[in-house]
Amino acid sequence: MKNLYQFSALDKKLTEWGFPIIKDGKIYPPPIRVPFKKAYLDGKIKFKSDGIYLTDALGKERKGYLYMPTYRVSHYDTFPRFHLVKCSTIDAFINSGLLKGYYEWSNKEYNDINDRDTGQLYKDKVLKLCSYCADMIFDKVDDSQEFYQTLATEIETDIFGYVSNWERISKEYRKNKNYTCESLLKKSSSILISFKL
Repeated sequence: MKNLYQFSALDKKLTEWGFPIIKDGKIYPPPIRVPFKKAYLDGKIKFKSDGIYLTDALGKERKGYLYMPTYRVSHYDTFPRFHLVKCSTIDAFINSGLLKGYYEWSNKEYNDINDRDTGQLYKDKVLKLCSYCADMIFDKVDDSQEFYQTLATEIETDIFGYVSNWERISKEYRKNKNYTCESLLKKSSSILISFKL
């Protein structure tokens, strides 16, 4: 069923805040993109047989991939490949000890790529899977868009697009926030405005 209303500004804000994305009766994890070097050195990256995981700020492990956001697109006449596992390319990169800022961890469907030679920005590109990674993984995906689809969880929604237990989720969230309005801004640390819903 097609949504009657589109709330693109709200959807964009919720995405910025790290909320999951709900579309087509599925829930997707919040899109995240972080520099690999810092996350790896901080111990937040784990290589597993089924993927490359990032431990987020809440301590939850999120499945994603590595890619180069800056690449010699015009020189190679192609976009960079993405890596789902610790293939020979990623292993050699880590073992080189350089760990320069070449790679980023992402779980996004599309990524922006900067051409290192020309400075041109290519927006929202679907990336192809590294051939070495493809030889190592059981569940085949061809590109970042297909990978993103594997992250989705089926959910039940009503005719308005709300999840079936929305009232309970809403009540628990408000209770967790102590029924305090999040949209009101504090003018100073001594002023707190709250109200009961």
